Amino acid sequence: MIIQVLSDLTEADGTNTFRLYQTIPTFQEYTLINPAKVETDPFFKTGAKRWLPYEYDHEDAELSLKTKFFLKRY
Repeated sequence: MIIQVLSDLTEADGTNTFRLYQTIPTFQEYTLINPAKVETDPFFKTGAKRWLPYEYDHEDAELSLKTKFFLKRY
């Protein structure tokens, strides 16, 4: 999973970066966050070169992620 938070400098590059990430064979989930517009756009891989987009555009919306996180303290 890759989560990208956009800034004024990176907003125009978000789509190009996603295309580059798609070349990673094990890449399954991508979330693009734009805090300036209160937008969160997650994408889930459903097959070879197939991605299913979801759109969250409400401040109180709850984001659901498919990837499970395991945090390890060192």
